[in-house]
Amino acid sequence: EESRRQWPYCSMALNWCFNEPWITAANNSLLSYPDIKKPAYYTVANSLQNVLITARIPKFSWQDGETLSFELWYLNDSADAVSDTVIAFLEIGDESYELLEWRTGEVDAASNKQGPTVNFKLPAVIDATEMKIVLKTALNKNNSYRLLYKCNDRTDEKLRRMNT
Repeated sequence: EESRRQWPYCSMALNWCFNEPWITAANNSLLSYPDIKKPAYYTVANSLQNVLITARIPKFSWQDGETLSFELWYLNDSADAVSDTVIAFLEIGDESYELLEWRTGEVDAASNKQGPTVNFKLPAVIDATEMKIVLKTALNKNNSYRLLYKCNDRTDEKLRRMNT
């Protein structure tokens, strides 16, 4: 996705180990013998859709109290201009927060459009160890990202539970 956002200076990155001819210690292929698709295969396939909403996220590990910040991008490699509406959500534990709605306007064919930057102060959710950014679009070009999450109060809460 990052390579595609850099169009026209870069158009994509290729995975050179798509299907390794033998088993390796790294085991980093997308397919295994005999033509068994690994989970990474579906992730790469999703990121290569002609029309895709993406998030440029500066890091993969966050903690409560920090301001989650990421840019929205609309990638259009199709032959036609596209207009869409994007809604960004954050899921932590059992909670879901609507972060923002972006009406993209027209995104020209074979172009990318940078959207707004999302900023959201992360709440303390004691039982959560990960969070998920979910991007939903009216054209059903949805995308999501799983990130690590750490609650600073987790240790204190566990100690309180043990001592009650």
